[in-house]
Amino acid sequence: MIDELLQVNEVERAEPYVSDLFRRRFGADPPHFPKHFVGFYRPSRSGLFPVGYVHYTSFDDAWLCGGLVIDDRLYRQMPAAHRNVIREAGGIAEILFRVSLARLGDSAAIWGHVGDLRSERVVQRVGFRRTTDRYVMVRWNKDLTADEKAKRLWRVQAIGPF
Repeated sequence: MIDELLQVNEVERAEPYVSDLFRRRFGADPPHFPKHFVGFYRPSRSGLFPVGYVHYTSFDDAWLCGGLVIDDRLYRQMPAAHRNVIREAGGIAEILFRVSLARLGDSAAIWGHVGDLRSERVVQRVGFRRTTDRYVMVRWNKDLTADEKAKRLWRVQAIGPF
């Protein structure tokens, strides 16, 4: 049932789908560089509405994840039965993450800059873990030494918020 209600697609450009939503949340246009994943709500066979978005930026042999946004207005307008199905499947953000992370290939790590407790809970459910940095979380996809992990964390911290 969830696959009938929510589908996640990688798109070349995010603007046509999520510009208003992204601006409302972040006060800026979505990034113009890849990778963009959009969650589409499909209430019927003839309707498809963007309800969520997440962005990934290539960084060495890893990815930087950011720009997660969910259309809470659209979510609240959904019939209760649809919201229940989505919630039971983990929620829009978790579904966006699960699908997009599966499509990112064999990267060493995926980094997230997380400042919201709800977002932190979601990313932990999909394998991200806290680091020594207050905001930076990571999902390790390769077995690396503690020293290598620390070096990579330092490089990510040097970027600042992403």
